[in-house]
Amino acid sequence: MRVLFLCRGNRHRSPIAEALFQKMYLAEKAESTGFFERRQGEFLPIDTIQSLLDEDIDTGRNKTRLCTEKMIKAADKVIAFAKSNTAPSSS
Repeated sequence: MRVLFLCRGNRHRSPIAEALFQKMYLAEKAESTGFFERRQGEFLPIDTIQSLLDEDIDTGRNKTRLCTEKMIKAADKVIAFAKSNTAPSSS
């Protein structure tokens, strides 16, 4: 299974989810990305990297990535993170 984690900037939530998922499910493939174009190619914040290192996880990368149609089509599951004030309502 191929899982894509998606959040706004690909700086905190999605890279942490990707790394933890990959650590827990070694046989599965995970990737993370963001949809905010201005954040593409930025270095991950030190607190994100440190949080992962505290769990003995090295992401193997240190820059944000912008989501592409190809990434979404290649994924079996897409898990998106949103702030409560931007999440779709159920009503």
